[in-house]
Amino acid sequence: MLDFQNDRLLRSEQVMTVQNFSRLQLGQDNTFTVRKQFGTPYEILHLNRLEREVWSYRLKLDGIFPALMHVQFDRSGIVREIFSGPDLEWEREIKD
Repeated sequence: MLDFQNDRLLRSEQVMTVQNFSRLQLGQDNTFTVRKQFGTPYEILHLNRLEREVWSYRLKLDGIFPALMHVQFDRSGIVREIFSGPDLEWEREIKD
């Protein structure tokens, strides 16, 4: 995350960490607070039957292992679940 003022960089911070995602509060945080903290997701999936939306963010677990952090929202935009999984696209890129 980069903070600028008058085209001058004031601060930079790596926000894509497990620690930062773990600060999200189930049942309280929402799409606005997640986008403010982490920016635009890498991918958005709509789970129509479950009436959920999942935003996925790319990050590296322990600063090494490529992964996706998934934030699941209910239909009113409230965070209901947060979980990580492997970044399969990264694995495909390595094999090619």
